[in-house]
Amino acid sequence: HPSSSRVFISNIPIKPKKLSKRVTVYEAISDLDERNDIPNNEKYELNEKKLLRVSKLSYGDYLTMYRSADRNIPLYTRLNPYDLAPTVLGNSRFVHPFHDRFLTVREQARLMSFPDHHIFLGSRDEQYNQIGEAVPVVLSSVIAKEVLGVINERTIFRPS
Repeated sequence: HPSSSRVFISNIPIKPKKLSKRVTVYEAISDLDERNDIPNNEKYELNEKKLLRVSKLSYGDYLTMYRSADRNIPLYTRLNPYDLAPTVLGNSRFVHPFHDRFLTVREQARLMSFPDHHIFLGSRDEQYNQIGEAVPVVLSSVIAKEVLGVINERTIFRPS
C-alpha cells in the first residue's frame, strides 16, 4: 500500500497538567494475567528456541535490534514491572516482566492507556501495529480538550 506520513502542526499552545502519579508496567497489566474475559488478551506459545532465549532475559534486556533509517530500536525487551514502559512503536514487542512470553495485544494496549472495551481487529501483527502507531489515549484526550477549549474560546470571543 502507499507510503503515508502523519504530521501534527498546531499554533495552539498545549500545556497539560502533569500527572501526579505515573503508572508502572505492573500497575498497568498485573490484573490481566488470569483474565480470559477481555478481548485481545490471548497468549500464544513460543517455540522452544525463542522460549530458551526469552527465559534468559533480565529486565531491560532484548532479543534483537531493529535498525531503522535513523536509529536502532530494541525488540522483544523484557519489561521492568516497577518502571514506566518504554515507548511503544509500531513494531514494538515486549516480553512479560514475570512470564517467559510476549505481552498479549491487550497488555500492550494497556501500556498505551487503551480501555479494555476497545477491540483490535486484523492479524496479531496488525493489532500490535495499531497500538504502536497510536498516540496514547490519555495523551490524545488531553490534546483534544486543550484544542477544544481554544476553539470554544475563539468562537465565543470572535469579533463581529
